[in-house]
Parts: sequence; C-alpha cells; structure tokens
Amino acid sequence: MDCVDVAIVGGGLGGVYLAYRLQKMGVNYRLFEAKPVLGGRIFSPLNQGVIEPLDLGPTWFWPHQNCMQELLDELGIESCAQHTHGDVLYQLNEDSVQRHPGADMYPSYRIVGGMARMIRALQDSLELEDVFLSSPITSIKKQEHRWQLNGSVGSSVCAKHLVLAAPPRVLMRDLPLASLLPQPLCARLSAVPTWMAGQAKFVAVYSRPFWL
Repeated sequence: MDCVDVAIVGGGLGGVYLAYRLQKMGVNYRLFEAKPVLGGRIFSPLNQGVIEPLDLGPTWFWPHQNCMQELLDELGIESCAQHTHGDVLYQLNEDSVQRHPGADMYPSYRIVGGMARMIRALQDSLELEDVFLSSPITSIKKQEHRWQLNGSVGSSVCAKHLVLAAPPRVLMRDLPLASLLPQPLCARLSAVPTWMAGQAKFVAVYSRPFWL
C-alpha cells in the first residue's frame, strides 16, 4: 500500500487547488475523485455551434475575491467584466417576481473560455499518477498516526494527513464518518446544505451580443 503525506478526497476546485499547491511545495499526495472528471460542480461543456463553453455550474466571481484573480494571473488565464447593464429580476419560492434597477452596481467577472479552463490548467500541472478519477473512497480508518483509505475500485492508500474536500453533507452521506467523529458534529455536518444545490439555472445563447 502506498503511503503519502496527504490524501485528498474530492476533486472539485478546492481539492484540485490543494493538490496543485502541495505539488509546488514538493509534498507527496494522492487525490481521489468519484467522478470521471475533475472540477466538481464546475461544468462548462462545449455546445455545438457555440465558440465559448457554457458555464452550467459556477459562472462568475466577485471583485473582493482576490484569491481567484491571483490564481488566474498565476495560471495565465484572462478574466473579463461581466455585462451587467439593466435591471435585476428576483423571485423567491412562489412569490411574485421582483424587478430592481441598477444591476451594474454589483460588478462581477467571468473567466475567458469558461470556468472549466481553470480546472484544466490546474489538472495539467499535476502528475497523472497522483490523481485517481472514477475512484470513490468507501472506507476511512485511523490507525495510530496514519489514515487508511480504501476505494471501491481497489485503490487504497495510507496518509499522514487527510483532507476531505467536498460538501459536508455529501461526505456524511457517502462515507462512514460516524465512527470517526462525535455524534453532535456528524449531525451538524449532515445539516449543512450544499451551496446553490436547490437552485436551477437557465442558460440562453444568442447569435449576437445585442446588448452591446
């Protein structure tokens, strides 16, 4: 069984970025992702006839999120201001739609080429043998000063440190963490909602940017 410094469960932006930093520091790690691709909820498929991919997950970031801009600069990825001229439409549950003027009061930024471009750039910098896709972890045990992880596809590793880089509620659902954590903490983690999980996104593609 391989033994590494850090085992990372979850290949979304948090897990991939951690792997990226650890590799730069010379720390050996293993990254396990249950899905066949990295990125988590970041999903930007190319649509036929559309030059730019469509961001069906996270779409933009805000000016105060300096770490995002610093990462894009480091990776050599361009960002651009999102077009926000006009009004804001807002509806909560079954309430009537509300219209508010001044959408441009809240500037935001997009990644040129889609959010997934950032994931691809991070992934390209990682060593292939350290990243395990389609590899859900099914058991986690603490043995003395080591963590032992086993996967459903035969992947296993021991690690000095363990990082769970996925939504708490998902981790509590998919991993046997109840034997490792106090019951009150398990209850609180299970109650944490996944950010934007209850939202639906509507995407419209126009043949030309009529708003410019």
